[in-house]
Amino acid sequence: MAAQLARPHTHLSNRAKIRSALERKPVFKSVLENPFQISWPLVAANIQNIILARLVAALENIPPRPRAARKFSHKTNTGLQENKDIPEEVAYGNIQSNHLALDRPCVDSVSGASSHLVVGINELTRALESQLRLTRKHVQNGDQLSPRPVSPPIVVVFVCCADVDPIALIEHIPYLVAGCNTPKNAAEPIKLVPLPKGSESTISQILGVRRAAVVAFRYGSPLFGTVQDVLDAVPIVSAPWLCRTQGMSRLVPTHIKQLRTTAPKDMKDAKEQRTKARAAAKKHASSSSRSIRRKPRVMLAIGQESSA
Repeated sequence: MAAQLARPHTHLSNRAKIRSALERKPVFKSVLENPFQISWPLVAANIQNIILARLVAALENIPPRPRAARKFSHKTNTGLQENKDIPEEVAYGNIQSNHLALDRPCVDSVSGASSHLVVGINELTRALESQLRLTRKHVQNGDQLSPRPVSPPIVVVFVCCADVDPIALIEHIPYLVAGCNTPKNAAEPIKLVPLPKGSESTISQILGVRRAAVVAFRYGSPLFGTVQDVLDAVPIVSAPWLCRTQGMSRLVPTHIKQLRTTAPKDMKDAKEQRTKARAAAKKHASSSSRSIRRKPRVMLAIGQESSA
């Protein structure tokens, strides 16, 4: 009896079951491609390997980050254990001050190379967004002095494109880099360098972190000199539609791409089934609306009988 009550369902959905009954064929549809696209820079494989080798050699002199993080967390936990007899207000104030101290960069404990290093997708995104915000503010103010940036600007970004899955996690990076490179007042353009496959594991082991899909150098970093001469072979990423020049054409050439999809082989049969399905859905909707309308009448009749 229990086996009859437990009914297994192996199909994906009702729509998938109906569509699978029809024989389908592959077709191609012509669609307009988005003209506002920024692709990754094309860098030769040998140049990528040379840049990766120099980047690894430069990062080997930097102490791993997790050790410092564990050291700070151990000090924080020790301070909490020692302050058990302190009132909550004072203890909470100590915790808050410790967190503020962790958020501020420690110039004495962190070397100059690591202070000019940006690791991680989120950290790089925040840095590029703040840099782009300052650039736009400078353009809007004209010749007025823009506010002095808190951190030095980023000059080069290394991305392990072949190791990131899904690729949508880093698709926004070329747009941010192009936004920083497009204004006329950009002092030094940011170089975007894609690295070969397997570079993320090598970089993460050297830095002592789990994932290091993105690494960037800030202006004035002592590590920038190790790869500066090789970056001449990397093209600059920019957005042409953001900067208006007199010699540049305003019209972007139209690009049509082919989208691969499927369509039923017998279009007449598919149209008949679609018509029947719409009629059945319409009939079901009308019957349900009628049942909803009848309920207030029944309640009204019961109320009249009780009052009588």
